[in-house]
Amino acid sequence: MTKAHRTPSAHTPGRVSVALYIATGDPDAAELLADSCSQYATTREWDAVATVTDVDRTAPLAGRQGWLDVLSLLSDRTVRGVVTYCPGMVAARSGEFDAVRELLRQQGAFLATARTRSNGTPPGRSPDQTVPQQTIAVQAGSAEPGGGPPAGLYLPAGDGGGTLSVPLRPHSG
Repeated sequence: MTKAHRTPSAHTPGRVSVALYIATGDPDAAELLADSCSQYATTREWDAVATVTDVDRTAPLAGRQGWLDVLSLLSDRTVRGVVTYCPGMVAARSGEFDAVRELLRQQGAFLATARTRSNGTPPGRSPDQTVPQQTIAVQAGSAEPGGGPPAGLYLPAGDGGGTLSVPLRPHSG
C-alpha cells in the first residue's frame, strides 16, 4: 500500500523543488521522518512540494507505487530532486543507493538524505558551514548535451531482470 500526498504547489521561483520520499509502515514515524526531510530541504532553500510515502520498504524499489509516483514527479519536471530520510528507504545496501543516486544524477535529478552523520553534521557539509547550498541540485541541472532536460530515467528493475525505463518528458514526434 502506498500513501501519496501532494502538497499544493508552493514553489518559489528561483528555488529548487523537491519531493520528500518516506518508506515506513508506521504512520507516526512517517510524519516525523517527513518533517525531518522537510527541514533538511528548507535549510538548503529547496521547496518541498510533495510528500510520498511507501509502507513497505522491503519491496523492490521499482515495484513500489510511491517510488513510481516520485518518478512521475521527476518526469513531469514538478521536482528536480528527491529527499529521503536515509539510504535504507531507497535501497537495502549502500551500493544500490549509490547506483540510484548516480542514475538520477545522470538524468538531471538528485537524491539526498536528511539523516545527519553521527557527529551531527549533515552529509556534504563541514561543521562550520552555515550557508545553505544548492550544489547538488545545480550540478544535476542537465544531463543531455545542449542543456535540455533528460529524456528518460532508467532504474534497475530490482529483481535482477533488467531495467525499468521511465520517460522524464514526453517524446516529441
